[in-house]
Parts: sequence; C-alpha cells; structure tokens
Amino acid sequence: MVAEIEIFSDEIICPIDFNNRIRNILGICCLFIPLKLKDNLVKNLLDRRCLNPNYKKWHPYFESCPKRHICKELWHNSNNCEIHNQNIRRSKASNSLKTISKEWIKYFIEQNKLDKTIRFNMLFIELDKMDISKFGTSKIHENMYNKFFRTTIHYGVKSFFNNSKILVKNVYHDRGSMEKHKHFPYLNLHKLSDEIQGPIQFENKEVIFVDSDHKKYSLKDINLYNVSNIIQFVDLILGLVSQCLFYLSDDPLKKEHASLIYPLVERLIKQPRNYNSSWCYVNKQNISFFPKSEGKDFRAKCLDLHGNLIDDLTKEFHKNKVLEMPFYHPEQRSLSQFL
Repeated sequence: MVAEIEIFSDEIICPIDFNNRIRNILGICCLFIPLKLKDNLVKNLLDRRCLNPNYKKWHPYFESCPKRHICKELWHNSNNCEIHNQNIRRSKASNSLKTISKEWIKYFIEQNKLDKTIRFNMLFIELDKMDISKFGTSKIHENMYNKFFRTTIHYGVKSFFNNSKILVKNVYHDRGSMEKHKHFPYLNLHKLSDEIQGPIQFENKEVIFVDSDHKKYSLKDINLYNVSNIIQFVDLILGLVSQCLFYLSDDPLKKEHASLIYPLVERLIKQPRNYNSSWCYVNKQNISFFPKSEGKDFRAKCLDLHGNLIDDLTKEFHKNKVLEMPFYHPEQRSLSQFL
C-alpha cells in the first residue's frame, strides 16, 4: 500500500542573537503530513483561531458564523491574523496572536503525548564552519539552501515511514527569495527524485510557493488557504525551536512560548533514540546540525572533495548541541528588574 504525503517547508536565517553576537546559521524545517491527516490538521489549527470558549469552531467569514450574535466582527478579524514567529514579542503581539500561537504549540505537543506525532525534520547549517565559496560566487545562500533542502526532505521520507512505499503528492514552501532561484522551483525535486533510491516517488516535481498570509486566498482556492495556515504552523515551530537552541531573543513572551516546546527539543537533542519516551518522537521527529568539524579541518575536507560537500560527509551531521536558552517560567523575573 502506498502512503501519500505532502511536505510543508520554511527556513530561518539567524544572523545575530539578542546580545548582538553574530550567529550566521541557516535553519530548514519540513513537516511530513500524510494526506489522510491533512484535513484534520487544518481543522485543528483553524478551530483554535476561535477564542470563544463555548464554541471553538472557526468560520472564515464573520457573516457565516452561527455564533456571531455573541461575537464581534472586530474580534473575528483580529483572530484572523497571520501567525508569524517574528511578531511574537510582548510589545508587538496582539492578544489574538499571543493566544492562538500558544494554542497551536500546545496542540503540537499534545499530538506527541497522544502518539499522533506530527512528523518533522529540522536541519541547522552553521555557515561560519564552511567554505561557502564551493557553492558559487553569487546567490551563495540560495545555492546552499537548494542542496540542504533536498537533504532535509531525503532524510524525512527515508526515516519517518517505516520503509513504506511513499508518494509525495506536493511540496509546499513559504514564498521568498527561493521562488526566483533558477534551479530550486523546477529542478530541485527532479534531482532529488533521481537521488533517492527505494520505493519513493514524487507526483508533482515543482515546488509550490504559498504566501503565509492566508487572507490572500479566497475560499474558492480552499487548498491554498489551508496550506497557508500550515505554512504559518511550520514558521512557528521552526522559530520557537531556534529560540530554544540559540537564544535569539530575551523577550519574555518569546521565551514563554518557547518554553512550551523546550522539553521536546531537549529530548530530541539529548535522547534522540529513546524508544521508551512518552513523547513518541523516535523516527518521527528529528533535529540535526551541520557540520560537526571546526574551521580549517572542515575546509580542508571540502578542498579534498572538490566541493562535493554533503554526499560524502554524512558523519558531519550531528546533535552535539547545548540549548542556549535556559528554561523559562512565565513568573520568572530577570535580575535587571531589581537593579
């Protein structure tokens, strides 16, 4: 029997942290969603946009909501906001953004505890350790992303589905610079399809770019409306995991949200093969880093391999990482408040 899946992806570039320390890290996240579970995922995300505790069922238009007599159009429009990790800041986030994003992360964690884990693969590339000239002289970051994106997908489809026959129906990506890359949208999946050995096929070999603002899609194009919400979900997960790993912001709201996912991130780094974990993540969720080697040693390897950077360097993927953000409790106060 063939398992039909779709892949939803986004990236993050971490140039500096809140101490203005240069990080230069590229992060990639792909969610691998079985097609039979997609509608249920979308419903759970959308229904958490409704903040009426006695209803909890989302309607895209205020006029179509049967509970509009106990709601207000202003509230509904506020809850229809784009969920964007970058905007999760105490001074910037609306109450709707604060509440809905927290509900989405709680839902994400609940699926682990219920053994209905949402599969994802996340890869962080530390650019300062690499001789990036091997990826060309222009659009270097895009060229690197092009290759590592294939690597991120390859690992997920090979590791998360018990060697089943896989049909990847579509691969979606947030709109951005990669949409204009000369190879990424049209050739990347063709090359990946040729690289992957085994019972894995790609039905649509063109990456579909979707805007993360779902309001740009009408319900006449319900699939893109739904996919846009999933893309926001990927952005949220990737952003909060990055916060745990690299302590990018000292904002209390950002730390509070990241603390929800912190226990899972810690387990994925410290105990990635713990089959007895109640979090049910083994062979379903993965976080890794590249490369392991430091400075000159790694650059020497690159030169020896004439730029064939990844295929022959699988041992350079690692999990040797300390979570830089200390665990945060909402009632915790910084020392500076008392000085």
